[in-house]
Amino acid sequence: MEGADIVDLWILSERQLATDPTFSQPVLSAEEAAKAAGVRAEADRRRYALFRSALRRVLGTHLGIAPERVGLRAGAFGKPELCGGAEAAGLGFNLSHSGEMLAIAVAPGMAVGVDIEHLRCLAARDRLVRRVMSPAEQERFARLPAAERSLAFWRAWTRKEAYLKGRGVGLSEPLAGVSVTFDPDEPPRLIHADGRPQDPATWSLHEVRPASDLLGALAVSQPGAQLRLRGLGDVTRDRGHG
Repeated sequence: MEGADIVDLWILSERQLATDPTFSQPVLSAEEAAKAAGVRAEADRRRYALFRSALRRVLGTHLGIAPERVGLRAGAFGKPELCGGAEAAGLGFNLSHSGEMLAIAVAPGMAVGVDIEHLRCLAARDRLVRRVMSPAEQERFARLPAAERSLAFWRAWTRKEAYLKGRGVGLSEPLAGVSVTFDPDEPPRLIHADGRPQDPATWSLHEVRPASDLLGALAVSQPGAQLRLRGLGDVTRDRGHG
């Protein structure tokens, strides 16, 4: 593994994976294959197999092993984590998908969470704001010009979810218990987390905008961590690990 302060981020499309001769071949454990077989819709079944195989290939690239040898299990709140011999590598990773887009973040020696969302209008946005934002955030949100509120909402949502996913608790904890920046002139930053006063100083947030209609956030358990965007070729070139 390399770059203890570097977080690698892949953002891949289902179309890319399905047309690549390496990625189009599924690499699944017996448990994953059984789960895929239980998905009723063919499109969803294919997407699950492609995305799970991509995760194995990305992790295999970092671990220097074949993708089928990557041991994976679900944590207490469903977050995928390494198991078996791979667990000793101390490799933090997380994934998120929105429609046909997949994001995989890998952070050696750090905890990491990622969330991506397609930007879209929500009829129930005002109700969601009251549910996912703290009172102070709601006041800040209300002061924004109306034209900026949609993007600000998704910034808040993705940053909060990425942070909670990075901690391994996901949406088992309320988003309103986490405060982040979301104003257009402020850099991504964790402001407050209920019961964890040390986290704003130890976690860093990053924003990615891979397409005009796609927004992503990355949360890393280390201040000053550097983000490196990776492409499909960075995995396929390393597919020969044994």
